[in-house]
Amino acid sequence: MGVAAVGVVWLVVWLAKPPGIPDDWPAEFRTIDGVIERRELIGLTREDVEAKYGTPAHTSGPPENSVTYRLGSQRAGFIGMDEDWLVLRMDAEGKVVEAMIRTY
Repeated sequence: MGVAAVGVVWLVVWLAKPPGIPDDWPAEFRTIDGVIERRELIGLTREDVEAKYGTPAHTSGPPENSVTYRLGSQRAGFIGMDEDWLVLRMDAEGKVVEAMIRTY
C-alpha cells in the first residue's frame, strides 16, 4: 500500500511540473534550445565557444572535430536517468557547422 501511495504522489508532482529544463542546468545553458534554433553558434570558432561556455567536457579531433558540454539531467523522457550534452561539430577551420543536444 505504501509503494502505491508513493507512486501516486510522484505522478502528481511529475504532472504538476512536466519535464522541461532541469533545475541543475547552469544558467548559461538554460536558453540553449533557442540558441540552437536561431543558429547563433554556427560560424563561431572554438575559441569563441570556449569564451562563451568555458572549457568543454570533451573534445575530439578529425574526423569528428567536435566539442561537447555537459548540460545536466535529461529533460525528456519519463524518468530522466541520462545526461543531456551540447555537441558542436567543427569544420576543418575550427568553426561550428552543427549544434545539437544529445542524450547519453
